[in-house]
Amino acid sequence: IYELLVNSGRTNDVVYNEIMALSPADMQTVVAASAPAASAQYPVNDPLADSMSHWPLLQFKAFLPLFAEKKPVRKAKIAILDTGIDGSHEDLKDVFVSSGPQHDRDVIGHGTHCAGIAAAVTNNGIGIGSFAGNTDWVQITSIKVLNDLGAGTQQTILAGIVAAADQGADVISMSLGGPRNALSQRLYDEAIQYANRKNAIVVTAAGNDNRKALRFLPAASPHAITVSAVDEQGNKAGFSNFFENSTAELGVAAPGTRILSTLPGNRYGRMNGTSMAAPCVSGLVAIPKAPQPDITTRQAYELLWQSGIETPNAIQTGRVIQPERLLMQQNATAQQ
Repeated sequence: IYELLVNSGRTNDVVYNEIMALSPADMQTVVAASAPAASAQYPVNDPLADSMSHWPLLQFKAFLPLFAEKKPVRKAKIAILDTGIDGSHEDLKDVFVSSGPQHDRDVIGHGTHCAGIAAAVTNNGIGIGSFAGNTDWVQITSIKVLNDLGAGTQQTILAGIVAAADQGADVISMSLGGPRNALSQRLYDEAIQYANRKNAIVVTAAGNDNRKALRFLPAASPHAITVSAVDEQGNKAGFSNFFENSTAELGVAAPGTRILSTLPGNRYGRMNGTSMAAPCVSGLVAIPKAPQPDITTRQAYELLWQSGIETPNAIQTGRVIQPERLLMQQNATAQQ
């Protein structure tokens, strides 16, 4: 069939519809406190705030007062392309909007975990928080492109990118991927460029094979922001794929080890992976998108890069995002 299609004269490209599957992730279930509790470290009442082990590296305490001073023009919409989202979760329901009932279920929890990292509601007396977790700033939605075993095909993922863009997503977050080949690269580039033309910023995980990110898709697309994972000290996570030239590859880094977030059924748990680092960046990118809807992928990357910090492995990981510095950088740019 492949040769018939190639030789038919009626096709531009013929690509095998390969299967992409999630990498295994370590998970430890955590039970949330049932009542609001003041945080000893942060000015929020989310009961699990002090358990957010990636917040210190990202200077969350310094970020909060500066974020409180800013005002959005509209809500930025984050689309999570993954295993679905439990939109009824207690810490997500106030920012969740449905793309259809088929997307609103998550059997294995990966998509729900990514959603909480990007936009769990902050200071609501429930569970955890996030950088973008303010109901005036963001909405989050799900496009289920992976099945209940965590696998999907090139076709479902590419169609998901187009669907998210057509639904008005401001940020498209993809914590998934597979090996790169030239034909698949062209298809991903076309789909992501389509999303870019619809004014969506695409953020994707670098991958978890400790290899060059350029060997994997969609991480290899030059039209998406690609995210590597670092540990709580800012060192490259052992599993994380890496960059040869992060400025050329639009590469940045975010925490990806022992990340606490939401799980289906009002539960919370920790996972490891660049899958966790990518939605951290997706939630952060939504913040400049809300007051400045026309910001482009390149402009968002420049904000992330200029405000990021160097670490011992920065050549491989890219700079580690710094939300407070990003807001200051955006303020400075807006005044120029």
